[in-house]
Amino acid sequence: MSRLAALLALCAGCFTSTELEDSGDAGFVDMRRPDTARPAPGTLVAAFSGRTDRTDEAWFRPFRCEPETSTGELHPYVVETFENTTSFDLSVDILVDWSFDGFLHVYRSFDPATPSESCIDSNDDFMSTSQSLVEGISVPRGTSIDLVLSSFRAFDSGQYDVFITVR
Repeated sequence: MSRLAALLALCAGCFTSTELEDSGDAGFVDMRRPDTARPAPGTLVAAFSGRTDRTDEAWFRPFRCEPETSTGELHPYVVETFENTTSFDLSVDILVDWSFDGFLHVYRSFDPATPSESCIDSNDDFMSTSQSLVEGISVPRGTSIDLVLSSFRAFDSGQYDVFITVR
């Protein structure tokens, strides 16, 4: 059983729907539903897994979404994009479970050369766990956000599982 499947099984009661379809190699899980009804709060709208690697592109990760808060150290990162394909404006919560000490940043449009521009929110450790959580991210219909998954410590890397739910 994959790490993502195990987490979904563990949290089967956490979401209002468990009809998930795994697209295989991409590690992306997407809710299949008609967009005639607004997704209820707590509905899982996306879940995916991946990993960062020491050989990935690296950036001078900011500590927060503020200018001049860079750590001054390089951190490998992966960018995952979440697109709101529903007919509704959504407010979402994003939870990341890490196999290492990870760090999540959410952007309207990510450019590693200007890490404080278009940054919406970030989180290192949620309530002293190895998870990151950002809440209430607005994703208007037809738009997308970039999730930048990196590390707390320079050149640390490992697996991540991302869960995006409707707020």
